[in-house]
Amino acid sequence: MYIPSRFASSPPWPQLLARHAFGLLVTSGGEDFAATHLPYIAATDGSLVTLHMARANPHWQAIEREPRCRFIVQGSHGYVSPNWYETAAAVPTWNYEAVHLEGTAELEFDEAELWKIVAAMTARFEDPAATWSLERLPAEFRVPRLRSIVGVRIRVERGEAKQKLSQDRSSGERERVIAELRARGNTDLAQAMEAARPADRPER
Repeated sequence: MYIPSRFASSPPWPQLLARHAFGLLVTSGGEDFAATHLPYIAATDGSLVTLHMARANPHWQAIEREPRCRFIVQGSHGYVSPNWYETAAAVPTWNYEAVHLEGTAELEFDEAELWKIVAAMTARFEDPAATWSLERLPAEFRVPRLRSIVGVRIRVERGEAKQKLSQDRSSGERERVIAELRARGNTDLAQAMEAARPADRPER
């Protein structure tokens, strides 16, 4: 991933990885590429990413043939209009966050381990106050569904993150962009920009 120094991620990439929860797993099982969009959970240090896919998805068979993989996470993003700047000498751009990982994917078929994966993901995303509970599912309902998925663990060997968040603009222009994003409902990107405020740069 092309990362100019001014757009290097403020937090270490494992922190940005943990902030998000949905990514794209890409592998090459020969002449073709396989890609699947999947929710995930990640170890605190980013060394392990865990997910699962449908067993009907042939992607896991491609992983058997070639376990080397890339996992891409798209964070907050959005259009930035030149109308939001203090000068007319500007062009449109797109602000965004992204994480790229490289590693080796391992498949998991054991039902007990699959249950742990599903339970861990549910624990992260389900409302603790919800009346529904994974533990309440009867075995006759649970087992066929566990058999319909394949677990995937990515052993991460390298990671990098990018935050292109108007760091090349003056502080006044960044604040205008944040305000415009909030006014248009893109609060996620506005918050990311607030959290990544760089040292001020002179007017251009």
